[in-house]
Amino acid sequence: MSMRCLATLAGLAATGCSILNPSAIDTRLEIELSGSEQLAWPIPEEGEIAQSFVETRNSPADPSGLAGLELQVSGGTGLTVSATDFDANGKGPIIDVPESGSIHVHVRLRQDGVVAEGRVSWALARDAIWTLRVSRSPYVWGMDGTPENPKCYYPWCRVIKRFVIEESARNYPAEALWLEVELHPWEGPLE
Repeated sequence: MSMRCLATLAGLAATGCSILNPSAIDTRLEIELSGSEQLAWPIPEEGEIAQSFVETRNSPADPSGLAGLELQVSGGTGLTVSATDFDANGKGPIIDVPESGSIHVHVRLRQDGVVAEGRVSWALARDAIWTLRVSRSPYVWGMDGTPENPKCYYPWCRVIKRFVIEESARNYPAEALWLEVELHPWEGPLE
């Protein structure tokens, strides 16, 4: 075996590479913001063409968007995340979480005081990547039901929760604060 190959293998082993050691994979929570986009509103009936659109404001730098965001994560980990912890693409912290128990997230949106607030909790699973996505919009993609009574539609969705934003802080009447929780197992397809 060449020295170059040995050096590469040693480097991979030192970093706990999952290819060489799958048991080294950690269960984690990735926090992200949805991108800003135009959404049809009101939602057109099936077969109808959208007549109007709203622009979502999900930038962590936008005072009328998510600049006042605060998340408190507890349950095996304790962490407070604010809008300044997200990059320009909406990628936030990645947190190691336990493989069992549950996790709790308390969300607040501030604009001259708290204008939206709520909590979500879910049971943790082994060898999983959890994604917590935050958005400010009239609805979220992949939602079943209605915006007032959302339900998960796709198989990896675990929680969709809507929180009312105070009327004076909304950019348009139907705007709400949303938290979505997805589960992505490390191995195999979801059932």
